[in-house]
Amino acid sequence: MGSLRRTVERTLPVGPECRLHVENRSGRVVVVGAAGQEVRVRASVEWHGSEGDEQALLDAVSAGITVEGNDASVKSPLSPRASLPFFGLPFRREATIDYEVAVPFETQVAVAVANGNVEVRDVRRPVDVESVNGRVEVANVGASVRIGAVNGQVRVSGVAGEVNLRDVNGAVYAQRIAGRLSAATQNGFIGIEEAAGGTRARATNGSISYRGAVAADLDLATVHGRIEVEVPRDSRFALDAESTFGGIHSDFAVRDVEGNPAQGAPSVRLKTTHGAIQVLAMPEPAPRP
Repeated sequence: MGSLRRTVERTLPVGPECRLHVENRSGRVVVVGAAGQEVRVRASVEWHGSEGDEQALLDAVSAGITVEGNDASVKSPLSPRASLPFFGLPFRREATIDYEVAVPFETQVAVAVANGNVEVRDVRRPVDVESVNGRVEVANVGASVRIGAVNGQVRVSGVAGEVNLRDVNGAVYAQRIAGRLSAATQNGFIGIEEAAGGTRARATNGSISYRGAVAADLDLATVHGRIEVEVPRDSRFALDAESTFGGIHSDFAVRDVEGNPAQGAPSVRLKTTHGAIQVLAMPEPAPRP
């Protein structure tokens, strides 16, 4: 058995409203918006198998890169069967294929990966990612973002539309979100900074942190973990905080009132079962010299 390390490159023209779909069984996927009206794919292939199957695998990788009108597809192939060392038994060991894809800025992106990291950035249309066993990073998107992940960290920043993040066994980070944000994780931390369109966050075993202006409603809840909110000192909001087994602290003056005292101000709802709650005022900026 030999070790194959080769590169496959293809450049294909695409229609004006590009839709990219990527499926990868094992390996990293990077999708980047770029100028032009073409899809450029670089596939770095690593496989341990017989030399006789080398060209067949490379041909299959190339054949998995297609464009029809506005639709571009990148799909990793099944690897040829290899032989188990010492025993000679047939088995299939998947090739590891790292894809780097450049697409027009006006591209809608859908990525599904098992066993590899995903990075998508600099596109203006919606992004959808499904990931198992790998980190997901999405940045600078001009529309909505949806991510479903298992066993990996999720990090999203600079999104103009709505964001929906779901993770199992991984931390979730969101920063500079203009649209409404919904984030949930089991067994992980949630960190949010500057979500202007409102936020709903849920954790099971993990703390939640929010830092930024209260431009819209905040609804943060966890079972086992603390909640910390840090907002500007001049913020105005209606606070509803509840901790079953933990203390509650606020840097802001709080008064109990009935009815709807906020008169249109955003609501901040914080709830945890096992953990403390802190509502903190951001430090004053240092005076200019």
